[in-house]
Amino acid sequence: MGFRHIFFLDNGSSDRTVAIAKTHKNVSICASTLSPIEAHQAHFKSYLAQKSSQGGWCLDADIDEFFDYPFSEVMELSDFLEYLNINRYTAVITQLLDMFSDKPLSHLAKGQQEELSSVYQYYDISQVTKEDYHHADLVAEFGAENEPASANAALFWGGIRRTLYNANCLLSKHSLFRPGKGLVLFPHVHFVNNARLADVSCLMLHYKLTSNALDMAVQNKEGFRGIGKDYADLIDLLRVKPTSHIKQNTAVQYRNASDVVESGFLFMSEDYRTYVNSLAECTVGAGSVVTRDVPRNANVAGNPSKLLSNVSPRSLNELPK
Repeated sequence: MGFRHIFFLDNGSSDRTVAIAKTHKNVSICASTLSPIEAHQAHFKSYLAQKSSQGGWCLDADIDEFFDYPFSEVMELSDFLEYLNINRYTAVITQLLDMFSDKPLSHLAKGQQEELSSVYQYYDISQVTKEDYHHADLVAEFGAENEPASANAALFWGGIRRTLYNANCLLSKHSLFRPGKGLVLFPHVHFVNNARLADVSCLMLHYKLTSNALDMAVQNKEGFRGIGKDYADLIDLLRVKPTSHIKQNTAVQYRNASDVVESGFLFMSEDYRTYVNSLAECTVGAGSVVTRDVPRNANVAGNPSKLLSNVSPRSLNELPK
């Protein structure tokens, strides 16, 4: 995606993750066997961010997370970060979107190599609950000095893991941030504090419900004791209902982050939309749902979006600034 360097924090993995990481350039591997890892996780992440990312942006991502942002299909990551810099934002709200397949639950115990994006194409936010960012107790305790640029900022809870095994997990994070300028790193493992939060939110595609889910649940039940019951409940679910399917009629096939804005799970401002239009040399109408790449010099609108006309480079210069 354009990251300059990856700092990999390994807490005793037993698979080929470290070996694979060593084959790539610009990857530094840090390791710790301290247990439980949840007691030290925020300290590790804070240290790495402070030492490695001063003056630049840092993405805090677990091994089962993949970052995406609205209109990534027409805008490079460097341009997205430039928008954040122009507006002097120092952090972005990200939401975990749990991905799953159309296979039975027994598949989550197979532990096989797979192409994640092709097998795990679905998400379901029908059981997500929303909490206003400004009134959330968690924000009051760990993010009270944050300044959201959008009135739509929110915390989300639950989702498909609530549906499956009644886990009321926090889905909201500040995964993308720029250390420095008074930013307080990880007073909570999901949060930063004293940040100017952007007027656009992003996704962390979350591949927890994959074919290694059983193995990871067994391992993490001890390493993350605060949520150990959730992992135990997942293990029981896989044992009791192996033929059941996660995918129900409320599931949606994932295409891009722009689609998810329409559901209210993400937000973006008109300023952000205008910036995207100017960069992509296209115009995307308000409320549009983009399901495929937008051609250069194109004018699209609708749900799903349709090509209305072509626009000239000259007309792009006349877009509102």
